[in-house]
Amino acid sequence: MTVNSNSPQPDIVDLYTILRSHVDQSKIENIDYQSLKYAVYARKSTIGDERQEHSIEDQIDLCAKHCAVPDNLMVVQTIREKGSAKEPDIRPQFSKLINDIKNGQVQGIIAYHPDRLSRNMKEAGELIDLLDKGVLKDLRFATSAFENSPTGKMLLGISFVLSKQYSENLSQVVTRGNVEATEKRGQFLGKRVHGYRILAYNRQLEPDGEYFVIVSKIFEMRLAGKTQTDIAKWANTQDYGVRRFGKEPEPYKWDKSKISDLLRDPVYAGILKYGQSVTKLNDHYDFTPIITEEEFLRINRIGDFKSGKIKSNNRGLRTGKIRADLLRKMVICGHCDKPMSSGITLKKSTNGKKTEYYYYRCETSYCEKRNKSVRAKVVVEFAITFLKDHLFTTPENYEHYKQEARLDSEQRRKELNSIIGMLSKQKGDKNREYERAKQIKITDPDGVGKHYDLDEIKADLDGISADLEKAVVVREQLSTSILTYEKYLELFSNIGEILEMAVSKSVNMNALDSILRKFFSNFILQTTADDKLQWSVSDCKLKEPWNGFLKSEQVVRGRGDRT
Repeated sequence: MTVNSNSPQPDIVDLYTILRSHVDQSKIENIDYQSLKYAVYARKSTIGDERQEHSIEDQIDLCAKHCAVPDNLMVVQTIREKGSAKEPDIRPQFSKLINDIKNGQVQGIIAYHPDRLSRNMKEAGELIDLLDKGVLKDLRFATSAFENSPTGKMLLGISFVLSKQYSENLSQVVTRGNVEATEKRGQFLGKRVHGYRILAYNRQLEPDGEYFVIVSKIFEMRLAGKTQTDIAKWANTQDYGVRRFGKEPEPYKWDKSKISDLLRDPVYAGILKYGQSVTKLNDHYDFTPIITEEEFLRINRIGDFKSGKIKSNNRGLRTGKIRADLLRKMVICGHCDKPMSSGITLKKSTNGKKTEYYYYRCETSYCEKRNKSVRAKVVVEFAITFLKDHLFTTPENYEHYKQEARLDSEQRRKELNSIIGMLSKQKGDKNREYERAKQIKITDPDGVGKHYDLDEIKADLDGISADLEKAVVVREQLSTSILTYEKYLELFSNIGEILEMAVSKSVNMNALDSILRKFFSNFILQTTADDKLQWSVSDCKLKEPWNGFLKSEQVVRGRGDRT
C-alpha cells in the first residue's frame, strides 16, 4: 500500500481513541435507575378462576419491601385494581398505566409477579413491545428478578405464557363444573329469567304467576309483528316488577334494548344455553316454555353458531329466514363489486315438508340489482365444474404440496413437543399434589386436610393425562399425515366428484364451505344482458398455490390434457 506523503498527517493517537471518537454516545444507554419514575401495580381478581394468595395491600407491601425500598427507587404512583387479566382491554387502571408509560409519566413498573400485569398474550406482548422500544425502561418483581435484555425478555415472555396457561386451566375446571350443572342437571346458573322463579334448592325454573303472563304477551306481540319499541311501551303500562330474594318486587323499566335481550334468549323456548353448554330443560324436569322452538326461530335469526351469537330479527318476521355461512363474503355482485349477503329460506313443499334453499342477495343501496337474489347452487355447481375441469395433479403440484406439508408437519411437531413437555410437567406436579393431599388428609383430617378434595384433584390429573396421551398420539401420526403421490392423485383427481356426491347427499354445509374456501378466494356474479335475472359466475379467483399453478399452466384438464 502506498501512502501519499504530501497529504496532511493526523496527530499521533492510539487506535482506541480514533475508534471511540466515532461512536455515537447518544446510542449508548446508561440507565440511572434511581432517577426513573416507577409505578407500583397491584391487582387481585374478583372472579373465581383467578385466586391469589396475597391481597392488594400485601402485594404493595412486598413490592416496597423487596424492590422500592432496598433499591431506593422513586415511586410516583401506586395503582390498585380489582379484575381479571385473562381477557385484554378490560382493566381501566392498567390501560391508564400503559398510556402513562407512552406519555413518559412512568418509565418503570413494580409488581408482585408478572401474572399481576397480564394473563393474556395481547397485553403481555404490548409490555414487551414497550421494552423493545425503550419506552418502558425497567420492570421489577417482588418474587423474581428481571433483566432488560433479550434473554430477560424471553424469560418474561415465558412467564406470561405460563400465567395464561394457568388461567386457562383454572377456567377449564370452572367450565367443566358449569357443564355438569347445566347439561347433566338442567340447572339455571344466571341471576334472573323474566317470567320465571328460580327455585333456590335445585336452580330449576317455574312460571312466576302474572309475570309469566306478561312475558308471554311480549312474545305474542313480537310474533304478531309489533316493534320492540311498541312492546316496551306496552310492558311499562303493566304492573311488572323484579323479585329479589327475601324482598318485595321492585318496579322494572322496560326499553327497546331489554326487550331485544329477552326475545333472543332461547330459554323461553326450553333451550338453556350457558357459555358453551346447551341443554333441553324438558330432558331434566317438567319445564313450561313460553314459545315453541319454531316460533323462536321466526323471531330471531341465528348468526354464527360457532361463536354462540343469536341476533334478534330486527327486519321484521319474514318466515323461515336464517343467515347462512356458506361462502359468506366470498360471493361478489359484479354490478357493484360489493359482497352479497347470504341466507337460507325455509319453504314448504306440496307434501308439507320444509326444504332449505341457500341464496345470495345484493343489498348495496345504489346497485341496480339491489334486493335481487340468486340460489347458492349456481356458485356451488360452478365451483364443482371448475375443479372437475382443472385437476391439480401434476408432479409439480404434488412436490409443492409435499414441501408445504413437511413444513407444516415440522411446525406442528415443534408445537406438540412444547405441549407434551408442558403437560408432562403438569402431570408430575399434579401427581405430587395428589399424593401430598392424601398424606395431609391422613395426618390432619380435621384441620387443613378437610380443605382438600381428592376427587377433584384426581379428575384434574386424569384430564391432564388424557390430554398428554392425545398429544403423543397426534405427534406419532404426523409422520403418516403426508399423502403419498398415489393418494394425492386419488384425492385431487376426484375432488369435483367428491363434492358433487356430498351435495347430493346433503352434506353439512360447514364442511362444503371449508373445502371450497381452500381453493377459492371469491366468485363474481352477474346477470345476463337481457336482464332476465339469470345469474351466472362471470369470474373467480383462486387462492395460492392453486392460482400460481393455473397461471404457470401446471394443471391437468379434466379430460386428461395438460394446459
